[in-house]
Amino acid sequence: MIRAILLLLVICWNVVVHAQRAEPRSLEETQTYVHNALTQAVATGDLGELAREIGAHGTMTVELTIDHKGRVESLFVQDSTIPGIPERNQVKDHVKNLRFDLALPKGKRYQFTETITLP
Repeated sequence: MIRAILLLLVICWNVVVHAQRAEPRSLEETQTYVHNALTQAVATGDLGELAREIGAHGTMTVELTIDHKGRVESLFVQDSTIPGIPERNQVKDHVKNLRFDLALPKGKRYQFTETITLP
């Protein structure tokens, strides 16, 4: 009986460990993941909906810092062709509140530049 319980616990532990999200370890992997997620958010997600709703179009180049939990820790707008300061701020605030489904080693942060293109 105890063997069966231990075996079941080991199997459950393996399922939990292997079911966790993949952990990009390098800056390049993290940057590619964030780029693809932002592109998807513009194409079919809530970032694209927001842009259409407020009439924002153009590009915004931002410097992002992603923390170990996948949150945008800081965001600095380097350049933007989005007309209108309120629209730029709404897009910036939306991106700042995003959380990406990735995990980095505890305490790790990555900072990189990303260009967001709104149709």
